[in-house]
Amino acid sequence: MASRSSGKVNISEVARIAGVSKMTVSRVLNRADLVSAETRDKIQQVIDVLHYQPSPMAQGLATHTTQIIGLMMYSDVEYYYLHQILLGVERAARMNGYDLLIFANPEEHNLRGNPRLGLVDGVLCFGHPIPNEALEKLELEGIPYAVIGRRNWRQVAPWHYAPDYIRGFGDVTRYLLNLGHQNIAMMGGSPHFEVDLEKYSGFQQALFEAGIPYNPAMTVYDDESFKIKGIIEKFRPTTVIAERNSLLALLLAARELGLRIPQDISVIGTGRELDVQTLHKLTGVHELTIVEVPWQELGAGGIQMLTELIRGEEPEQEQTIPLRFTIGESCAPPLYPQIVTGNNFALKKEVADERSK
Repeated sequence: MASRSSGKVNISEVARIAGVSKMTVSRVLNRADLVSAETRDKIQQVIDVLHYQPSPMAQGLATHTTQIIGLMMYSDVEYYYLHQILLGVERAARMNGYDLLIFANPEEHNLRGNPRLGLVDGVLCFGHPIPNEALEKLELEGIPYAVIGRRNWRQVAPWHYAPDYIRGFGDVTRYLLNLGHQNIAMMGGSPHFEVDLEKYSGFQQALFEAGIPYNPAMTVYDDESFKIKGIIEKFRPTTVIAERNSLLALLLAARELGLRIPQDISVIGTGRELDVQTLHKLTGVHELTIVEVPWQELGAGGIQMLTELIRGEEPEQEQTIPLRFTIGESCAPPLYPQIVTGNNFALKKEVADERSK
């Protein structure tokens, strides 16, 4: 039999050369157990010689699956995190035998009767904000879906895979407490963003467990970063947990005030945006102590949850991934033990000096 390597071969030609019906070829491709071994071998030989590649859509019609996962990415995902999430999503999809289809601008109106939804076996949603209406449409269409992140949902209760911010920021705070810090500030984020509220919740819980009052006057959100220098001067925290958008303002303020890191003030960041050269120039250290989301693993976990739903399994509806804590050079015990005085803190050395006057 002559080999063909050019031109597009269709199922009709395979059936004609093999001397069987198109239905028999389709069964070999999708349900080989329904065809005798002799006929199956004959058809497979023709497929190999002609280099026939079955249409994924045609196979999907026969098997009720397309082996394609749709991605609905909503706004407000910074490039670094988007890139890392997609690396994890792609790796997990490939390992599970799926291709990916990105839905551009997945607003609510694009989901009403959208024929592209018929191309996918399931949908993974991430970004912020994810409209409740979008998830409600997926529910009505009966399409398996999962969400990366946790939100306050309205009419739906989606399967979701989210970072455990409460535990992660609580553990970081306990680490600082164990170093001897008590006058701990947390800066950055937004009081209107659920994720940031979870971070502050973990921080405050750890302080409460240690019997240390939370001082809201030391909290500075991202849109108030110009206040950071004044907060440090007034309350003199010995350590600060700084969200990424407030980190640079904090480091600049510390340098302007002549505070050494970590001798005078310890710092924990939440990302790796600063390169080593800039970090060393600002702080004198080469590696920042950071708490961060393992973004690639987060993306992979979302895909794993979704593929289990597609297969008809019942994964846990709410799953979390621990944050990654990396100890660098920017944290150390405070120079002097600390005492609590009402809702403020003071260094024992300073209190002793005042009493000796």
